[in-house]
Amino acid sequence: MKRWLALVLLVVALLVSAAACSSEDAAPEALYSAGEATAVTAEELFAAYADKPKAADKRFKDELLAVTGTVATVTTDPILEAPEVVLSGGATDPGRGIDCVFDARYAEQVAEFQKGATVTVLGVCNGYAEDVFVLLLHCQPTEE
Repeated sequence: MKRWLALVLLVVALLVSAAACSSEDAAPEALYSAGEATAVTAEELFAAYADKPKAADKRFKDELLAVTGTVATVTTDPILEAPEVVLSGGATDPGRGIDCVFDARYAEQVAEFQKGATVTVLGVCNGYAEDVFVLLLHCQPTEE
């Protein structure tokens, strides 16, 4: 009887351990599907806001976008304490672009982004901020 109980406890412990390991190694659950998003390049999105901000708001604000662009910076948003990436969008000024603030669950994936790499980010457009960047919130990286 004791052996049987010990065996059952061992099996339960192994199952719990395997479940914990697999959940730690697994990618975070996706917030969005790329198929739901409007595809646009960082340059196109930035140009739309730089040219006609009100028209761009009507087209993009509060919409889920799949923005493809070149990584200019990878940081942490100081206010939200969330991973943040700026995609280059202003051809004449590399500091101008698409500011992507990610959901915290994607911190490890975002930390692997390299400056100069081309990535696609899913996020909700929040519009033009200070004529310097277009803000995307609640972002998630896509699998490429």
